[in-house]
Amino acid sequence: MVKSFEGNTWVAFIDISGFKQMLTKDVKQAERALEKFYKKISTEVFTINNTINSSSSPYEIYSDKPSINSVVVSDAAVLFIDNQNLAENKTRDLHIMLDLIKSVNLSLIDPAKKTQIMTTCAIDYGHFKYDNKSYNIHITKSFFYGSAYVNAYLGNGTLSDRTGFCRVLTSDFTIPEMLKKSSPFNLLSQVNSVEKNFDFYWMLSDPEKIVTFRDTYDNVAQSLYTQIAKLLSTELKDGEV
Repeated sequence: MVKSFEGNTWVAFIDISGFKQMLTKDVKQAERALEKFYKKISTEVFTINNTINSSSSPYEIYSDKPSINSVVVSDAAVLFIDNQNLAENKTRDLHIMLDLIKSVNLSLIDPAKKTQIMTTCAIDYGHFKYDNKSYNIHITKSFFYGSAYVNAYLGNGTLSDRTGFCRVLTSDFTIPEMLKKSSPFNLLSQVNSVEKNFDFYWMLSDPEKIVTFRDTYDNVAQSLYTQIAKLLSTELKDGEV
């Protein structure tokens, strides 16, 4: 059971892209997608938490060891770092969060598995409260709120046309020089000079490919819009005839 939490931390909101369309077209596919989503979130959270405390952990460079929790509701999950008994360390906690996001997404699109799933995800840092209370065997109350959750939820909504992307919504953190060129931090790329947010290219292993990937992705998206416009234009002309 996820314990109640209140404090400043990293919070991620991740959901299945196109889930509503799945429900209207193929309920069985939607059920399979949910089952895989739940299972992968659970498996990866368990794996990351065990890795944090292992002797060969990549997190050994940090003296404190937080954990990561997940609350899954339908086709979405809220992920947060439980650091409430530790000294603040944004780099350490972001490291853990990004590793989890990468692991979950790579598992969901594994070509060897059926029902491949794409997601969108947004991450923010700030106040977060999760309250988990049981009143009796029939009634439980679980709710979460705070600026970090609200920002992550709303930020995820803006990525509806960016399937597969994960965005870090704040630039208010400093990554030590010794870690900037190592995964997962080397896969962060500033969205633009105005927003100051970062896209996390979890699907890549080589940061040198970020620019090419981004350009190709945008070209594919633009090509789709062009093809739809041509299709609509053709239908309109046929209708006029």
